[in-house]
Order: sequence, then structure tokens, then C-alpha cells
Amino acid sequence: MMIGLDKIVSLLQKENLGPVMGVPCSVFKDFLNYIIDKKSFEHFACSSEGESLGIAAGFALAGKLPIIYMQNDGYGNAINPLSSLQLMYEIPALLMISWRGEPGKKDAPQHELMGETLLDLLSTFKIPYSIINEGNVDSQIINAKKYMKENQKPFA
Repeated sequence: MMIGLDKIVSLLQKENLGPVMGVPCSVFKDFLNYIIDKKSFEHFACSSEGESLGIAAGFALAGKLPIIYMQNDGYGNAINPLSSLQLMYEIPALLMISWRGEPGKKDAPQHELMGETLLDLLSTFKIPYSIINEGNVDSQIINAKKYMKENQKPFA
């Protein structure tokens, strides 16, 4: 089920999350166009997931709870900076990860393996996650913020 952009953006703002950064991709096109057009958040388009995580770390150290968007294939690129920066030094960030190759959904074949293993990879790195939908988005954003504040670690 598609979650309305007005709803998700207002929830993120209400919980005082942001700024937003990441590697632009078509999955997040509508979200990015929305936040850029409405000037909902300070936004940083990055050239790599590592760059996004580095910028996010600076904002987190300044007391913010940054939002990083990435494709699940980009999560593979994010493993080193996540493990050697955010996880090691307990730096929070909300990771919005698209799920290309999600099991049971048709997608391009190059996304299948990462799609099948995404949740296992998040668990391997002890990054808690939730899969949001229209019915749980409010509670999941609140839970994510609570986890990040209490544990000073990323939540996906």
C-alpha cells in the first residue's frame, strides 16, 4: 500500500527528524521532488552512501537525527562506513532503504540477491528495522526515533 507523501513528511517533521541526505534514485523520486519543492527539509544529494553517512554523522554529533535514503543495493556500499563510523561510535541515523528485488515482487534480475538478503544483512550488522505501511507508519517512526535516542545507533 502506498503511503501518502504529505503524511510521511509531516510525521518525520513532527518527530523533528532531519536533515535528509542520500544518493538520488528513481525509487525515491517522488519523495525527493516533494521535499525539494516544498522545502520540507534541508537536503543533500550525495555521490555515495559513504558520503551520506559521513555528512549524517556530523549532523548527529550536532544533536540532529538525520535521515539517509539509499537503495538496498547501496546498503552494500554503506557497510564499511556504517560499521566503522555509525555503529562503532554510536551515531544515530534513520536509514530509509528501498527494497528492490523484494521477494515475491517482480523486479530487474540484478536486484534479486540483495532483495532476498536485505533483512539478513541488516540483522547481521545488528541494525533494527521496520517495514512500514499505511497502518503502522506513525508508530514505526516513533519507535525508530525512540530507539535512536536511547541507543545512539542507526535504525532502518
